[in-house]
Amino acid sequence: MTLCKEGLPERTVWLVIKRTMGVELTYSYYISNAPASTPLRTFVWLSGVRWAVEQCFEAGKTELGLAHYEVRKYGGWHHHMLTTMLAHFFLWSLKLRLEKKSSRTHGVAVADIAGSGVTPTDV
Repeated sequence: MTLCKEGLPERTVWLVIKRTMGVELTYSYYISNAPASTPLRTFVWLSGVRWAVEQCFEAGKTELGLAHYEVRKYGGWHHHMLTTMLAHFFLWSLKLRLEKKSSRTHGVAVADIAGSGVTPTDV
């Protein structure tokens, strides 16, 4: 950490610009107050984490009613957000567990009953 002449720590402001590599270029930018010694790979990692958090909020809003709260106090709002996030985590982990257990063909679970004569095309 470096100090300015008043004895206070210096502030570093980063402007991180990210663009897509496709035909249609899209730019996004972030402003950060990270220390000057922060490596570029840290900013790249954090931009990926930010995307995952935004996707979580979007799924919570569209599928679980994250934005549908009518409360007047912080305690009620906090309870609604917590239960919605827990429900989202439960559904996500259930989906992962069920995908591992079933062998799938074209997104349809295959019947595991021996000798039933049921094929994936029948389902």
